[in-house]
Parts: sequence; C-alpha cells; structure tokens
Amino acid sequence: MDTPPPMRIDLPPAYCPIPPAINDNFEECRRRGLAWMSEHGFCADDAARLRVAQTDSAEWCAQAMPHASPERLQVATDWTYLMFVFDDLFCDTGESSTNTDAFVEAAARIMHLFEAPDGATMDPANPFTAPIRDLALRVRRCATPAQVRRWIEAHRTWLLGVAWQIAAQSSGTPLSLNDYTVMRLGTCAGLPCAAMVEEDEVPANELNSPKVRALTEAACLTAGWDNDLASYGKELWHRQQTPDARPGIATNLVDVLIDLYGHTRDQALEEATRLRDHTTHLFIRLREQALPTAGAPLHHYLNALSTSIRATLDIGLTTARYTNPDGAHPGAIHITSSLTDTPPIAAANPLPIPAIAWWWDLLDRRAG
Repeated sequence: MDTPPPMRIDLPPAYCPIPPAINDNFEECRRRGLAWMSEHGFCADDAARLRVAQTDSAEWCAQAMPHASPERLQVATDWTYLMFVFDDLFCDTGESSTNTDAFVEAAARIMHLFEAPDGATMDPANPFTAPIRDLALRVRRCATPAQVRRWIEAHRTWLLGVAWQIAAQSSGTPLSLNDYTVMRLGTCAGLPCAAMVEEDEVPANELNSPKVRALTEAACLTAGWDNDLASYGKELWHRQQTPDARPGIATNLVDVLIDLYGHTRDQALEEATRLRDHTTHLFIRLREQALPTAGAPLHHYLNALSTSIRATLDIGLTTARYTNPDGAHPGAIHITSSLTDTPPIAAANPLPIPAIAWWWDLLDRRAG
C-alpha cells in the first residue's frame, strides 16, 4: 500500500517580535532528563524512549529559560518530560480522561503529594508516585517557600482546568469562546511553567499586582493557543484514523471556532492566529510599560515569560510530537508557518472575550 502524502497544515504568519535564545546547558540537561525518565521506567524500550524524547521538553525549557541555573533548568526539564507523559496517559487516554470522578481522585492525590512529599498519598506502585515525589523535594531545594507555594497552587489551577474539560466532554455541552478561554488558561499548564521560570523570588506585591497577573495570564494563554495551532494537525490526523469514534466537544481553539461560527478550516486558522496575535501584542505593550519600574527579579521574570512565548512557537512548529502523531508515522503532518514583527490590525482594541478583556484596561494609552 502506498504511503499517503503528508497532511499539510499551513498556519498564517504569527506576530512575535521576541528574539530566540537558548540556555548553554541545553545538551547536558536533555541527556540527564532522558536518563531520569529512564530511571523512573518511562523509557522501557526504544519506542517509549522516542515518545518521551519527541516531546522536545529539554529544548522548550532551554529556550524558555535561557538564563536559568543548571539546577533549576534540570528540575524544569524533568518536570516537563514527566508532565507530557502524564498528560498523555491521564488527561488524553485511559479511564481518568473520560471519568471525572477518577480524574479528580487522581488529581487530589497528586496535589497532596506535592504538598507533603513524605506523606503516603499515592500508591507506591503508581509509576508517577516516585518521580512526582522526587520533583517536589528538588523544587524545595532550589526555590524559596513562597515559590514552592506558587508552584503548588499553579498545579491546582492546571488540574482543575483539566477536570472541567473532562466534565464538559462527559456532558457533551459545547463551550462558548469565553468559557473555552478560561478553561484553556488552566489546561495549557501555563501557570506551572510560569512558576518554574521565576528564577529569583518576585515580591508578592509585584507578582500579584493586576498588571503582572495580566502579563502572566497573557503569556500562558498565548502559549496555549499557539499549542492549539501547532497540535491541530495531530488531532485532525487522529480523527481521520478513527472515523467511527464518538466525537466529543471541541477542546482546541481551531475546532471551537469552527463549531461556534461555522468557519472553514482555513478561516478558523486565520481567526485563531488573529486572537493569539492580539494577546501577544497586549503582552508586549504591557511588558514595556511594566519594565521601567520593575525590580531585578520581576524584570527577569517578565523576560522569561517572553522567551516562553517564543519557545512555544518555535518548538510547536518543529517537534515530532506534532509531525509524527502516533510515534510510528514520521512526517505524517507537515506544518508551515512564519513569524512577523508587524502588529495585528486594530491591535490596541480588546478582544471581545469578557474573561480577558480587563487586560487591555491596564494599558497606559498615553504610552502609545
């Protein structure tokens, strides 16, 4: 049988004036990260190791955290490798991906293990117990108590968002764009990533200010929507392989736009790109207004949020996780895109999404 031609996904140019960067410890961090995953049983054979490696977790962390210390970069890399596997096994497949009760119980046990790494919360035989405990202990060694608390609470937001998504899938009730946006702020795991890129502790009064909170959320949502665009081909490919599978509600921005507004695929890709361009532009303008008065830790944090956005864009377009959708069909999906420094049209106007419209209220219009 002839091999079918690759599925081609042509993404519109994405607005991103943020330059790329990479941590000098990238190669060593990747080597140690894959060894850590092997040690915990997630690379039992060549196929499993390839699936882990093809998440490009080390690449993402090295680009998102170009100035991080080797210890913090390693913790972030190991966490990212593990959480991709967790996402695949708990959130996308298996009983917990369709059973809200099962997922909530698993999430509650995981959260308690984060809170009390020495507590007997999870079954020792669970393959995630030992690595999660290890990460929880290592985070405590390289972060302040306030940063540890932020990291834990960020996971609570992430897992709550996934629980909402599973419940919505079970009910079959389609989401509005506003509800999807709120859900995606959780399911994208952006807040745990933001907590990890905070190298020096940002004072609470700065980190919790409305402007910095908006910047954090804008960076997370932009990355989540970029992930939706990059992974759309993979999701479409899987649907074509299982045409008899029961369709669920849309949980990708492109599909949400198709279902809500009757867009064609190309129209939905254009509109999804327009939305992420607007949040990127908002982030850039708000960051420029916040940096002049930011202390050194906040300055570093905002720059790390910036490189996180660029890392998600770059990795999403090249990672085999999205071009080799099942690990057995390399090149099955061909993604094209480009970057532009040209701001989107009417970029200063808030998006008509009530959950995030308040971000634009924080802009100093006099600053241009």
